[in-house]
Amino acid sequence: MTRSWTLPLFLLSVLGCPSEGAWPELPKRGGDLRGPVSPPPLHDLVREHGASLGIRPQQVRAIEGLAEAARPALNEAHRDIDRARRVLRDLLQETDPSRDAVSRAIDDLGAAETRLRQGEISVLLDILSLLDLQQRTALARLGSTSSHGPKRRRAPPPPPRPPPQRQPE
Repeated sequence: MTRSWTLPLFLLSVLGCPSEGAWPELPKRGGDLRGPVSPPPLHDLVREHGASLGIRPQQVRAIEGLAEAARPALNEAHRDIDRARRVLRDLLQETDPSRDAVSRAIDDLGAAETRLRQGEISVLLDILSLLDLQQRTALARLGSTSSHGPKRRRAPPPPPRPPPQRQPE
């Protein structure tokens, strides 16, 4: 049996990463801690299109329950990241920051980001365990055509052509 990474990668792109503000509303620069978290895009996809994807109502309710149950821990992880970023920023704004303190702050930030990613992946795996292969395939297909789907990067435009050289007359 070959394992396709298309669906997990798609779902990761839907959930996003912390720097993209996967589930919470991102604050304005210099803003306070993030407020309540809205449902993730995957949750929205399942709620809006569950019937057309062949996802039964009890599965939709179970997915909603997973998202709601995970929300407090994920909110706390986002707050931990915000706190760690503030500590690091404050240290770096000092006139002579301690390398050891900065290193500890970076470690704390990395640990907080890891906890968030682990929580997001845990929810992802829990959701996937509720879906059969046909439902996963339908969800991946829908995601690739919806606004929630993976962002496709366009190739950069070609460099401008050099101006034609004039022949001496």
